[in-house]
Amino acid sequence: MNTISQSVKRYSKEVLSEFKSLLVKKQEIAEAEAAKLLQELNRLREEETEAFRFMETPSDDSPAELKVALQRQQKILMATQFALQRIENGVYGICSVTGNLIPVERLRAIPYTTVCIEARQ
Repeated sequence: MNTISQSVKRYSKEVLSEFKSLLVKKQEIAEAEAAKLLQELNRLREEETEAFRFMETPSDDSPAELKVALQRQQKILMATQFALQRIENGVYGICSVTGNLIPVERLRAIPYTTVCIEARQ
């Protein structure tokens, strides 16, 4: 039986290295931002505990907004980790829907994306 293997285009090691650096920077920023948000949430919880103990009105800061921002940073962290794994597996930059290469411009804008614009639409 004769099988035909279709060669999938992939980015060069140099391009992948550029994106790996970009993803690591994004990851570091997201980790720092998540730590800051978590620290702020903990501070607000302490204030609420103190306010309850002394029957005072808690501060006007919104823990819900901080939780949403923290969740967003956690999603970015997971997406960057997944993208770094795709680099290691040799499938980074390949659209998960079409199988085509995601344009470099899109990857520079959203380095953890898994789909090209056509598939996104």
